[in-house]
Amino acid sequence: LKRKSSFSSDSPNKKKRKLPRRSRLWTPDHDARLKDIVHELGMEHVKTQDFWDRVALHCEHNARLCRHRWNNFLRPDLRKGDWTLQEEALIVDMHRQFGPCWRVMVQCFPNRTDNDLKNKWNSMRRSQERQARLKAMEQGCGQK
Repeated sequence: LKRKSSFSSDSPNKKKRKLPRRSRLWTPDHDARLKDIVHELGMEHVKTQDFWDRVALHCEHNARLCRHRWNNFLRPDLRKGDWTLQEEALIVDMHRQFGPCWRVMVQCFPNRTDNDLKNKWNSMRRSQERQARLKAMEQGCGQK
């Protein structure tokens, strides 16, 4: 005789857990579809939540993911190329003034995202740290 545990799937009191839906990766087709939908619905409304709710009705992703994908990757005015020396200097000055408040700083960089600023800052910081370590090693080796 087998004993049934209280956690058996046959138990009428057991609550069924919903497994999290596996997130879908963005494909080039998804990107193209999102661009088409945004242009069809009118780009002048991209700042409103209602707009992104309507976009999500036509997409395989929710409104938050559509808005994020558009703002950080697909926006036509995004600048993803090299950084100018003026931009780098402005990041340093603004970081000195505001600290790591990327949302505030991004207002001075209309074609960059807050994540772009954060990544550039971290890249510049790591580069300076590497240079400082190399300089220290060179000075240490020369004092034998």
